[in-house]
Amino acid sequence: MKILSTRCAALIGFAMLATGLVEQAQAQVQGQIQYPSQSQEVAHVLQISPRMVTIPQQQCQQVLVQGQDNSTAGTIIGGVAGGILGNQVGRGDGRTAATALGAVVGALSGSALGGRDAGVAQYRTVCNTVPVTVQQGEIVTFEFRGRQFTQIFSN
Repeated sequence: MKILSTRCAALIGFAMLATGLVEQAQAQVQGQIQYPSQSQEVAHVLQISPRMVTIPQQQCQQVLVQGQDNSTAGTIIGGVAGGILGNQVGRGDGRTAATALGAVVGALSGSALGGRDAGVAQYRTVCNTVPVTVQQGEIVTFEFRGRQFTQIFSN
């Protein structure tokens, strides 16, 4: 027989009391009155096992991330923006030349700005949700008055 924690013993005691009250109520319905006996009744613990549950838990860590090369996107966006600005600035026959020059200057600027983080490593926090199995209480199986009971005790 194993030694139970105070909480387990108290809950088993409540189960024993409830079983006794049900039997006493059944006896009263049948016209028999039974008085609680003076002897102490004992429940026998048959098994205690951990109650394991799986819960989601977020785990975060610092990882070294290489900078991205965005020079292609910068070239395209810069070229379009420069072409639009050159078209707005140019007048008459110079409008086509201003548009072309604005597109070239914008593309070069966009490429330089987009590629400036390439090759630069930096730390970033990356979080993932993972399942974690933990113990939350116990499952106790006991015998009382010839009947088996199973009770779950949570933390």
